[in-house]
Amino acid sequence: MAKAYEGEYRRNFLSAYEQGYGTLEELAAEFRVSLGWAKKVSAAYTRTGSMAGPPTNQVASPRSELPNRPCSANGLQRNRT
Repeated sequence: MAKAYEGEYRRNFLSAYEQGYGTLEELAAEFRVSLGWAKKVSAAYTRTGSMAGPPTNQVASPRSELPNRPCSANGLQRNRT
């Protein structure tokens, strides 16, 4: 999975676009991001007025803390109709 850009990088991109340093296409090439990402963050900024990125989920549990359950189907029954 692709790693998210830092918030400062997003703010720099949006500030450059807002100040008229180029089109989304030109700035995407200069910042070395995809045009799709440029359009997405520009649309989100227009919609919300915030240059911050989406919230990240930092509460995910490591696999080692998940309960250990057997993977057999011995206790399962099929519904036969």
